[in-house]
Amino acid sequence: MEYNFISLLFLSLCFSCSIQTDNEETYKSTLLQIQAKDKNYEDITSDTIIFAVKDYYSGKKDFPNAALAAFYCGRLLQEQNNLEKATTAYLEAKKYADHINDDNLKGLIQGNLGILYYYQFVTEKAIENGKEAAVLYHKAKNYKNEISSFLLVGNCFLLKNENDSAFYYYNKGLRLADYYKLQTEQVYIRQSIGVVYQRKGNYIKAKDFLHEAFAFSADSIEKARLLMNIANVYNLENQIDSAKFYIEKSLAIQAKEP
Repeated sequence: MEYNFISLLFLSLCFSCSIQTDNEETYKSTLLQIQAKDKNYEDITSDTIIFAVKDYYSGKKDFPNAALAAFYCGRLLQEQNNLEKATTAYLEAKKYADHINDDNLKGLIQGNLGILYYYQFVTEKAIENGKEAAVLYHKAKNYKNEISSFLLVGNCFLLKNENDSAFYYYNKGLRLADYYKLQTEQVYIRQSIGVVYQRKGNYIKAKDFLHEAFAFSADSIEKARLLMNIANVYNLENQIDSAKFYIEKSLAIQAKEP
């Protein structure tokens, strides 16, 4: 069967469109799969195809998908402990995200940048990114991540021995955690506040918050750790019998673990 020139051109265009559609579906499927794996705490360190996905979308100036793909490039590099390259990837993601209206993704980028700077002891930048992430998460109504941002900022101030500022941000997080009844965050925030009180030598308050954290916790390993923290406060008070009591309780919980 012979085709005239117009027919061949039409078939060629259709074939080209089919390839383009297949590529688009493949890249989108890959991006969604990596996103799902990361959200489920699965290992993504070998999913280096994400770099090709990012290049594809950035080349098309598809900023929503380019921003998301660049973010997961950062996540992969962060999980590989390549903090410098991860920082560069997040900054690239931020550049693409500036073109879109996705406050949650912008919050994720800022928040992860803050975490990287915290790990590298660049506390001023970590504080700046953490505060910006909190604002973005609040706009996106992602209160769980907003609390995590307050926790990050508080930790930065704790690292700088600025206890009053740490208290301020921990308490902002605590109010949200209690209001929305977010159990994991209720534990972490109370534990952090307990640590600050311990540093300040207010052992009664430190124990109060650590006991509250223990009451909110549903995880046995976490409970065991909190009991050891309580024991440490009693040890600082030179109440050795009480310290031994909580150490034994902690060890008893750990012994039950498989």
